[in-house]
Amino acid sequence: MKQATAPAAVATVELLTIPTEGVTGRQARGADCIWCADPLTAGGAILLGERIVDGVRQFPRGCRPCTGRTAYRALLDHAQDCATCRTEGGGCDKGHALQRLTKQGRAAA
Repeated sequence: MKQATAPAAVATVELLTIPTEGVTGRQARGADCIWCADPLTAGGAILLGERIVDGVRQFPRGCRPCTGRTAYRALLDHAQDCATCRTEGGGCDKGHALQRLTKQGRAAA
Protein backbone atom coordinates (compact mmCIF):
# COMPACT_ATOMS: atom_id res chain seq x y z
CA MET A 1 0.00 0.00 0.00
CA LYS A 2 1.41 3.38 -1.00
CA GLN A 3 1.78 5.88 1.83
CA ALA A 4 -0.01 9.19 1.25
CA THR A 5 1.88 12.44 1.56
CA ALA A 6 0.20 15.39 3.25
CA PRO A 7 -0.41 18.38 0.94
CA ALA A 8 1.51 20.71 3.30
CA ALA A 9 4.53 18.39 3.18
CA VAL A 10 4.50 18.29 -0.62
CA ALA A 11 4.17 22.07 -0.84
CA THR A 12 6.98 22.47 1.69
CA VAL A 13 9.43 20.35 -0.29
CA GLU A 14 8.64 22.52 -3.31
CA LEU A 15 9.93 25.52 -1.30
CA LEU A 16 13.39 23.94 -1.01
CA THR A 17 16.02 24.88 -3.57
CA ILE A 18 17.02 21.53 -5.04
CA PRO A 19 19.73 21.46 -7.71
CA THR A 20 18.77 20.18 -11.14
CA GLU A 21 22.05 20.70 -13.03
CA GLY A 22 25.21 18.67 -12.47
CA VAL A 23 23.32 15.98 -10.57
CA THR A 24 24.91 12.53 -10.71
CA GLY A 25 22.93 9.35 -11.30
CA ARG A 26 23.39 8.40 -7.64
CA GLN A 27 22.00 11.76 -6.52
CA ALA A 28 19.08 11.52 -8.95
CA ARG A 29 18.00 8.15 -7.58
CA GLY A 30 18.53 9.16 -3.94
CA ALA A 31 21.61 7.09 -3.11
CA ASP A 32 23.66 10.26 -2.42
CA CYS A 33 22.63 13.60 -0.91
CA ILE A 34 21.35 15.94 -3.61
CA TRP A 35 23.36 18.84 -2.12
CA CYS A 36 26.68 17.47 -0.79
CA ALA A 37 26.79 14.11 -2.67
CA ASP A 38 27.61 12.14 0.49
CA PRO A 39 26.27 8.55 0.48
CA LEU A 40 22.97 8.18 2.34
CA THR A 41 21.56 5.53 4.63
CA ALA A 42 17.85 4.80 5.03
CA GLY A 43 17.76 6.38 8.49
CA GLY A 44 19.92 9.38 7.65
CA ALA A 45 18.05 10.61 4.59
CA ILE A 46 15.05 12.83 3.99
CA LEU A 47 12.87 12.06 0.97
CA LEU A 48 12.39 15.07 -1.28
CA GLY A 49 9.75 13.63 -3.58
CA GLU A 50 9.70 12.68 -7.22
CA ARG A 51 10.83 15.25 -9.78
CA ILE A 52 11.00 15.24 -13.54
CA VAL A 53 14.08 17.01 -14.88
CA ASP A 54 14.59 17.16 -18.65
CA GLY A 55 12.07 14.35 -19.05
CA VAL A 56 13.86 12.06 -16.57
CA ARG A 57 12.23 10.94 -13.31
CA GLN A 58 14.38 11.62 -10.26
CA PHE A 59 13.87 10.69 -6.61
CA PRO A 60 16.30 12.94 -4.73
CA ARG A 61 17.00 12.65 -1.02
CA GLY A 62 19.03 14.86 1.26
CA CYS A 63 21.17 14.24 4.31
CA ARG A 64 19.73 15.73 7.46
CA PRO A 65 22.28 18.57 7.85
CA CYS A 66 21.93 19.75 4.22
CA THR A 67 18.15 19.47 4.31
CA GLY A 68 18.04 21.37 7.61
CA ARG A 69 20.20 24.22 6.26
CA THR A 70 18.17 24.43 3.05
CA ALA A 71 14.88 24.36 4.99
CA TYR A 72 16.13 27.15 7.28
CA ARG A 73 16.89 29.38 4.27
CA ALA A 74 13.48 28.51 2.77
CA LEU A 75 11.80 29.33 6.10
CA LEU A 76 13.41 32.77 6.19
CA ASP A 77 12.24 33.47 2.62
CA HIS A 78 8.77 32.05 3.26
CA ALA A 79 8.17 33.95 6.49
CA GLN A 80 8.83 37.30 4.79
CA ASP A 81 6.10 36.67 2.21
CA CYS A 82 3.53 34.78 4.31
CA ALA A 83 0.95 37.00 6.00
CA THR A 84 0.07 34.23 8.47
CA CYS A 85 3.69 33.67 9.54
CA ARG A 86 4.29 37.43 9.84
CA THR A 87 1.19 38.22 11.90
CA GLU A 88 0.34 35.10 13.89
CA GLY A 89 2.65 33.59 16.46
CA GLY A 90 1.79 30.04 15.37
CA GLY A 91 2.52 30.52 11.68
CA CYS A 92 1.10 28.50 8.79
CA ASP A 93 1.34 24.79 7.89
CA LYS A 94 4.22 25.37 5.45
CA GLY A 95 6.11 27.38 8.07
CA HIS A 96 5.63 24.59 10.62
CA ALA A 97 6.84 21.95 8.16
CA LEU A 98 9.94 24.01 7.32
CA GLN A 99 10.62 24.42 11.04
CA ARG A 100 10.40 20.63 11.51
CA LEU A 101 12.89 20.05 8.67
CA THR A 102 15.23 22.64 10.18
CA LYS A 103 15.06 20.94 13.58
CA GLN A 104 15.69 17.50 12.04
CA GLY A 105 18.86 18.88 10.48
CA ARG A 106 20.08 20.37 13.75
CA ALA A 107 19.44 17.14 15.63
CA ALA A 108 21.77 15.28 13.26
CA ALA A 109 24.64 17.75 13.59
